[in-house]
This record gives sequence, structure tokens and C-alpha cells, in this order.
Amino acid sequence: MIRPQLENRWITILAQHDNPIKGLCNLIAEEISHADESVIRYGCPLNNLIQEMSPLDESYRQGLQKIFERWVEVVAKALKKGQSEGQVRSDMTPEDIALYLVASIEGCVGLGKNTQSVDAYQRCLRQLQVYIQSLAV
Repeated sequence: MIRPQLENRWITILAQHDNPIKGLCNLIAEEISHADESVIRYGCPLNNLIQEMSPLDESYRQGLQKIFERWVEVVAKALKKGQSEGQVRSDMTPEDIALYLVASIEGCVGLGKNTQSVDAYQRCLRQLQVYIQSLAV
């Protein structure tokens, strides 16, 4: 159930962009513009399950990890392609940046959920956009 949501919401859309910096910033802008109380109240299903189920069920944790790794892999692939096309700085490691970006997105969701603040969630995502833009050539 979670994997198709992630595929539709992030992976497929990112793959459609010619420039990963613009693609990532556009995806985050969409998250910012669609932020509402339900996002803040319920958070991200993937993040919620990782937090709650990982210590309880190893096979469930592994399944969630595969979903998370797929997300990181697609972002890293887009960044590598951007490097080869001169759109993304070459002095960074795409896999490391992708891991940081995905963790940051999930962290913004967790922050918003904990503070019960759409504003805090949106501010966090805006700063992530600033970071992503700093990766451009």
C-alpha cells in the first residue's frame, strides 16, 4: 500500500523532470502548497510504520527498509544524471545527498506532526529547497 503511494507521489514524478534540482524543488513546493492539518495530524505512513514497527518485527522492518532504499536510490540516480549533464555539482556524492534529502523530508513531516504546526512543516521544507538549490551548478 505504501510503495505505490511513494511511486506515484515522488518517484514517477521525479523521473519525468529533465533537471533533478528543479524536479526536487517542484516536488517539495507541491508538498508545501498541499500541506494541511491531515498531514500534520497523521504524518507520513512510511515514517510512522518505521518508527513503530522496526523494533517489533524484523521482516516488517526489512520491507519498510526496501521502500525507503528505493526512494533514496531514485533520488541518487536523478542526481547522478544531473551531474553527468552539468546540472548538479560534481563535488558531492549523490547517494549520500539522496539519503540526506529523504531523511530530511521525513524529518520535516515528523517535526510538523510533533509540533502540530503546518507552518513549521512548510518552513522546514522551504529550507530544504534552499539546500537543494545550493547543489545546482
